[in-house]
Amino acid sequence: MNQDYQAQQIEADVQRLWEEKDAFRVTEDSAKEKFYCLSMFPYPSGRLHMGHVRNYSIGDVISRFQRMQGRNVLQPMGWDAFGLPAENAAMANKVPPAQWTRQNIDEFTQTTAAGLEEVGGADEGKAIIVLNPAEPPIMMRNTIYTKVPDTADVDEVRKSVADIEGEVQEYVPGYEVTLEPIVKGQDDVGFDLGDSVIITTMIQVEGEGQHLPPYAGNLDIMTSAALGAGERVAAQFADASAIGRAADD
Repeated sequence: MNQDYQAQQIEADVQRLWEEKDAFRVTEDSAKEKFYCLSMFPYPSGRLHMGHVRNYSIGDVISRFQRMQGRNVLQPMGWDAFGLPAENAAMANKVPPAQWTRQNIDEFTQTTAAGLEEVGGADEGKAIIVLNPAEPPIMMRNTIYTKVPDTADVDEVRKSVADIEGEVQEYVPGYEVTLEPIVKGQDDVGFDLGDSVIITTMIQVEGEGQHLPPYAGNLDIMTSAALGAGERVAAQFADASAIGRAADD
């Protein structure tokens, strides 16, 4: 047995077998169970590297396994094109963020399309690029799903969510619960809940617009949380110092 991995020979042989057996042709069958596999989208703030190969091979293995189990699998791919990584990389390379991001997305798209065809056995690799921000800008929103026992006190959950909303608003005034927690039971979902229910709520974060646009609420809440944490730590040190001085007196 050859201890060396002969990549060019072995992978070419396997890919030829995939092609002969039409192994990865996509078909839809509504009778099959659905499976959605989403890996974190990559930042197009630099060129593709082996870290991307490692990360997305994991999702690829999961998708292939689920297909072998007879499920309809949807595995999307995209770019996390906006935010501090793109801004910082553009500044480091002394080019506008839009230009730097678009250059990398083009390179990502070409490399990924070739990989889907050559390694993944796809007939064709395609990309749909939506790069420009929406007009008017969309505020940062999230939907939160929580699986809880069906004996959970929903009124207590609602009260807890309202309390947390008030606490967060002390340092992020634009944080808002836009949908009071609602309950979804077995009849509302397409999978077995057992002895559980799903509690769903929605939030929106609008930034103060001091340094970042108001719609960048996800970044605003992180910086505001860091500031709030720092202030609390400073207050604890101040209290400890005051107690120490009182003890000395």
